[in-house]
Amino acid sequence: GAALLAFLGAGHTDKVGKWKVNVKSAVAWLLTAQRPNGSWDARNYANGICTMAIAEAAGMGCGGSEVKKSAEMAVDYLLKQQNDSGCFDYTGPSKRDDMSVTGWCVMALKSAMISGIKEKEIKAAFHKCGDFLDKTKGTDDNNSTSKGIAWYTPDSVGTGAPGGACQAIAMLVRQYLGWERTAPWLNAAADGQISKIPAAYAGVDVYRVYYSFLALFQQGGNHWTAWNEPVSKMVVAAQRQDGDFRGSWDKTGCHVDQGGRVLYTAFLCLSLEIYYRYKSVMK
Repeated sequence: GAALLAFLGAGHTDKVGKWKVNVKSAVAWLLTAQRPNGSWDARNYANGICTMAIAEAAGMGCGGSEVKKSAEMAVDYLLKQQNDSGCFDYTGPSKRDDMSVTGWCVMALKSAMISGIKEKEIKAAFHKCGDFLDKTKGTDDNNSTSKGIAWYTPDSVGTGAPGGACQAIAMLVRQYLGWERTAPWLNAAADGQISKIPAAYAGVDVYRVYYSFLALFQQGGNHWTAWNEPVSKMVVAAQRQDGDFRGSWDKTGCHVDQGGRVLYTAFLCLSLEIYYRYKSVMK
């Protein structure tokens, strides 16, 4: 799913581009691997990524009606996974709210909505999620003294500390749910993100880098300028140029390690595609 998103983000489809055979193979695999209930896995990390990929493939005209049907099934499954609170968990619905999983599910549903899939139902799900963030400690702090603090789970405020992945994820969720960039919480969170700009690739949290690219691009202005140049240079400089590893990135010991070189490469390609992959959704 993540690798397919990187190909799609560069403009390749199953009909157009140097890598159209790869795209066609990836889409075909997702169709084959999808379960009858619309999911791909027991955990919603994978389901969010795969739903996002198949929805964007459908939106770009890959595979015709079969792909659109797959995307609709995937969206139906994710919507049923939403907790009563409005957030998402590894598996759901449950009583546990997880910002990291919620980020992937919101991104997947946003991609589906842009592709014209289940718009009414997705907007309702987004409204429900936003209401929960509005009343949860940390993300409810939208006033002139806001510190832009997020959370991993609502009972662990501070795990969304300045410069962390969960803060960047919460920013993106708020942006996709319709907040304007002038919102005090968003500005404070953006301040937190640029207060901890990674200087070296060794040991860097690539998961955080990916989400920070997304959220700060949407935020724009001085925050995006402060982040974009140094981190883009760091990422490009770290790309392997030798032999069979050419074009890829090494693991750094962060959360992405389980996905290996392919997932690292997909996330960092998506980060560098930000300029033309995403339009600003914000005012």
